[in-house]
Amino acid sequence: MPGHRKLWGFSEQRLRRLQHQMRVKEERIAELETENAILHLKLAEYQERMNRSSHEAWPYALLRTRQCQQKLQQDVKELRSSFLVLLQSHQDEYQSCLSDIMAAVQGVQLSSEALRACQSEAAGLQRCLQELDSHFRLEQQRRRALHNSLVELKGNIRVHCRIRPFLSFDKESDGSASQNCNTPGEVAHAVDDVSSP
Repeated sequence: MPGHRKLWGFSEQRLRRLQHQMRVKEERIAELETENAILHLKLAEYQERMNRSSHEAWPYALLRTRQCQQKLQQDVKELRSSFLVLLQSHQDEYQSCLSDIMAAVQGVQLSSEALRACQSEAAGLQRCLQELDSHFRLEQQRRRALHNSLVELKGNIRVHCRIRPFLSFDKESDGSASQNCNTPGEVAHAVDDVSSP
């Protein structure tokens, strides 16, 4: 955006300078036309004087006046041609600056649209992230609740024991445990009694 302002400021300065030059040329043309009109009046006055005066001085004054008139007409033509060239150059430069400004404005509009699209996409992604975060927290709470339920179902106290098979010396020394526990269910019950705190 600062580059566009600088370009616009430069274009405005150039346009003001060209307009000033054009006004100066127009004023110069007006001055020359005024001088031309004055010279025409003087020519008419000299012609009138020459008619009154002797016929010998009249051709020289008329010739000099005609030379001045031709010189002024030539100056006016040159000034008009330079003014037209300057005007054409000014118009071309004005059109070029105008097209540059329009291109810069279109570029700014496209950048603004792209920025709005990116902002909209970022807002959508932010909403999606918030939804995923809330979903994650909910699933985390559910997992924690399921884990706690599973731990409660398994039992908070875990007791592990290993029962080895009877060996030969176990048969010789009949213990009280073998006499009291005859069935596998009774053995398991005895093990639970032993392992429970």
